[in-house]
Amino acid sequence: MLAVGPGLWSMLKDDPEVLALHTRGMTAIPDRQGGVRASFDMATFCGHDTVASLIATPRFHDVVVVMMTSPDGVAAATPEERQLFYAQTPYELDGLQLVVFKKGDHRLLVVAKGAGEVIWFEMLDLWARMYGALPPEPQ
Repeated sequence: MLAVGPGLWSMLKDDPEVLALHTRGMTAIPDRQGGVRASFDMATFCGHDTVASLIATPRFHDVVVVMMTSPDGVAAATPEERQLFYAQTPYELDGLQLVVFKKGDHRLLVVAKGAGEVIWFEMLDLWARMYGALPPEPQ
């Protein structure tokens, strides 16, 4: 399974070839009272063949593959970048690598499990704008 967070999904979801492959998903941002403060569309791609088909689409290649093969920089995720990612998921991902590929103004977060098995992609700069646009939670 491969998850695509809301920021990156906003760049991919208009492509019919990509859209045909995904299983709809959603990430919910909890509030302090245990309710849902906001929710955002994301996508999951299940099965080796489906993930391989996604990677082979021109849109995914243009957005993700190009960024990963010719980045301006690569580094472990900073504490701020980790915090942005963990706003999307209630799971603690112990033992996983969170790596950020930077190209121009974009920051692509790649969550890898084991020997190169990617399980999550997110375009952090877009997600930061989406998440940052939420009104402050009432105290």
